[in-house]
Amino acid sequence: PLCIHDLQAAPWNRIYHPLYADLRMRSELAVPLVGSSGRLEGVLNLESPNIGAFNEGDSLLLMSLATQAVIAIQEARLLDVLLELGQDLLMKPTQAVLDRLVEQACGLLNAAAGTLWMVEGETLALRAASGAHEHSESIPLKGSLAGDAVETGRPVRSEDLRTDPRFHRPDLAARQNWARALIVPILSSDKHEPVGALGVYSIAAEPGHFTESEWDEKVLTCLAYYGALALHAEDRQAALRSAQERQSIAETFAAVGDISAIVLHHLYNKLGTIPVRVQVIESKCASTLAAEPYLAAALSEIKRSAHETLA
Repeated sequence: PLCIHDLQAAPWNRIYHPLYADLRMRSELAVPLVGSSGRLEGVLNLESPNIGAFNEGDSLLLMSLATQAVIAIQEARLLDVLLELGQDLLMKPTQAVLDRLVEQACGLLNAAAGTLWMVEGETLALRAASGAHEHSESIPLKGSLAGDAVETGRPVRSEDLRTDPRFHRPDLAARQNWARALIVPILSSDKHEPVGALGVYSIAAEPGHFTESEWDEKVLTCLAYYGALALHAEDRQAALRSAQERQSIAETFAAVGDISAIVLHHLYNKLGTIPVRVQVIESKCASTLAAEPYLAAALSEIKRSAHETLA
């Protein structure tokens, strides 16, 4: 908090800019709006035309109001993100939703980097990550920081990734100066079993308190739930595509069967007339066939072949 008794005194008279030119303010009380992750959200200030208008009690009161203002700002920002993710779930591909989810997690928690891992056997495969940082493509499920979140089904914290033995790549943490980390499990939306993990990381030189904040843990857990919804929708879409493909194949074979039945019906109708016609020829041209053995044999073979085809 900053309490300025006289805005016309040095050094304030050189940097003060009045909000209204026709109002002459002489004192000011200002407190920072600091979020749970240590990010500066803004400033809440009061001004007065009187010199020394504010005291310590006013400062404490304004700090209390600033806390409520920060809560309102954080809740409004979270609601905006959840609304956007909800729309993305309906309109965008799963990978685009997961990429945006990691980006939003970093923004909401004032984190330098974020990752989203999926369980693949005994490893965790990287599914989405913030683009400005280097990440491993996969890490072991056993003994890793993200693996702990998956196996326990609970949020996991680290105060310094550079020295934490659970972090699989301390060289990356040292190279990118990562310090604190908060990782939460991604629980399947149907069976509530861990299927992955969502984590955020802070840079050592920057303020970040999400490892201490219950609010930030709840925010990240909420985003992880949206990640589970996206993955569940992806599985359902894959199952739907598979079912549609099977149905399409079945319908194709059914159509082929119908066409084949129609063709065979017409074919049998045409072939059925051949023996009848041959018999008519044999009865009406008996003398000619007796004089032409080759012709008689040919007609007999035609009749036999027709009978075999119809059998």
